[in-house]
Amino acid sequence: MPAGANTFFQHVRAIINHKVEAASLSSISIEIQDVPAFDAKRLAEHLGELAKSELDGLAVVGLEGDALLAPLLALKKNRIPVVSLVSALPSLEESTYIGIHNVVAGRTAARLVGMAHGGGRAVFSSSSVR
Repeated sequence: MPAGANTFFQHVRAIINHKVEAASLSSISIEIQDVPAFDAKRLAEHLGELAKSELDGLAVVGLEGDALLAPLLALKKNRIPVVSLVSALPSLEESTYIGIHNVVAGRTAARLVGMAHGGGRAVFSSSSVR
């Protein structure tokens, strides 16, 4: 999980920590491991180490980038299922994504802006960090 004071991830961390004890009663082990936020190199190194371990599955808040492809493929090769949270991992086929559908969210935003301003034309410009 990204390290830092991000409110969203603090909330996610609290929910997971709340579930750890209940899961342990069912012989399920849940562990949160922090990685510096937005540091693709450190995340790639960490994923590479995890690919060598005996995991039943991994949930990752992923960044997309060339540095991450090799460790993600190593996880896949070792049959470790990967679930990405917040950001999809399009370079990893068959991964599971939990998060917002950006196209639908954009359409919804455009519709709401149009309704708020009485229709007409609007131009939206955005960028994606890669």
